[in-house]
Amino acid sequence: MLVDLDERQQRIFDALGARNAHLAGMYILALRELATDPIEGCENARISIICHCCREIQNGLPYAFDAEVVERPDPNSAALLERLPTVITRANANLESEDGDAVVAVPSALVAHIRDLADTRTREDGRSSTNFAVLLTGDPEADVLAWPLWRDTSKYFVGWAHIDRRHREGRALPTNDDLQARIKIIEDVIDQAVSEFFPNLNKLKGLLAAANAGSPTEAPS
Repeated sequence: MLVDLDERQQRIFDALGARNAHLAGMYILALRELATDPIEGCENARISIICHCCREIQNGLPYAFDAEVVERPDPNSAALLERLPTVITRANANLESEDGDAVVAVPSALVAHIRDLADTRTREDGRSSTNFAVLLTGDPEADVLAWPLWRDTSKYFVGWAHIDRRHREGRALPTNDDLQARIKIIEDVIDQAVSEFFPNLNKLKGLLAAANAGSPTEAPS
């Protein structure tokens, strides 16, 4: 495994490994990079790897725990944004008049595409909070107090995962303590999800055992 895990990290790794080997691998890779001194000249790449792994874990947790997730819109906002120049070209949109003032009239195809882009982005934001609520409570309508912290943690990892974002802004790279504090948030959520999952699993096992035995009984509380 190439990294020594404490008791809590081992529990997190086992919980992920039992559900999704890919996420368990991402967790180990993040911890390994965190525990390893960066190679000279590769400091930025090391941060990107750790943060990419953590972002993958955040994205995959609802699926790993078989939550009733809201799927990503298809096409998603990134795909719609990528198509925007083509839509503008096809619509032959002239966004400025001869004197430089904005033209009021905009082709309907462009308006429709921008509306779809805004609507899709709104649905993506709602999808993330809903999936997080389902992961922790099983209720898509639940108001989970930890959601803002989870959302901000995701933004943090996304920002540092891409070389063309915060790295190019000249900011000081996150320290190991910074990263460990953020990773702990993910570990706390996994611990909570496991604590909710296993009691339900035990109830399910009781129902299955009763069904297999052919005699109805109440599931253990």
